Amino acid sequence: KGRDIPAELAHIAEGIQDSGTTRQEAATLLAAHS
Repeated sequence: KGRDIPAELAHIAEGIQDSGTTRQEAATLLAAHS
């Protein structure tokens, strides 16, 4: 949906800095929102 980042993705994006495993979660959500 355009280039707007859903709130949950923005939250996870911040978490990526803390946990590498969160990156996979973000990738999964990004794919789901595509």
